[in-house]
Amino acid sequence: MPPKIETWSSEKENILIFEVERRPMLWDAQCATYKRTDLKYNHWQEIAQILGPSFSRKRI
Repeated sequence: MPPKIETWSSEKENILIFEVERRPMLWDAQCATYKRTDLKYNHWQEIAQILGPSFSRKRI
């Protein structure tokens, strides 16, 4: 049996939007740390953990 694929729910979408909005360095080119890819990676990892175990194992 193939592994279960988790689909996006509207709740997960809202959480993703909320968490990305809280981190302007991911989307605001005027942010002083916008070019810091190491920090961006850490923020994406945090967001993946918030979304749940099926997201934290995937590369973003």
